[in-house]
Amino acid sequence: MAGALAAHVVRRRELPLVAGLAGLGLIGAGLVTSRLQVLPPVGTDLLVGLGAALSVANARLLAWCPLRAPIKVGADFSYSLYLIHVPVTVFAGALIERFGWPAVLAQPGLPAFAVFAGLVAAAMVTAFIFAQATERHTDSVRKALFGRRRAVVTAFPSAAG
Repeated sequence: MAGALAAHVVRRRELPLVAGLAGLGLIGAGLVTSRLQVLPPVGTDLLVGLGAALSVANARLLAWCPLRAPIKVGADFSYSLYLIHVPVTVFAGALIERFGWPAVLAQPGLPAFAVFAGLVAAAMVTAFIFAQATERHTDSVRKALFGRRRAVVTAFPSAAG
């Protein structure tokens, strides 16, 4: 009985709000202990991972999220960002070096932070445009491919059938 109830809670994401808040606390504790280096990296990773799992599995905590709309927009092009961020930032960095930025590691400061922000913006804008040209059309491409495959399958029945 208890196992069935636990499975229902996990499937339905009906964790108590206190569990989600505890998850946020674990994330914070993991980040602080990571910075203080009082635990080995695997320990801090476990704290952050468990905390993220508890907070993401809490429907009430997720419903409260004040940044839901921007997160949805970001999620819509997240794969494109993952896919192209390295070539875009390497190319943009090479352009910046071409126009005088030093090729060695820059010291922290306003110019370095501005360049970093520019590289992040370049990657995000490029990924958004790339997603509009590719990810946005995934369903129509899938329908075209699977529709064509079905036509080929029906046109050439297998030897067994």
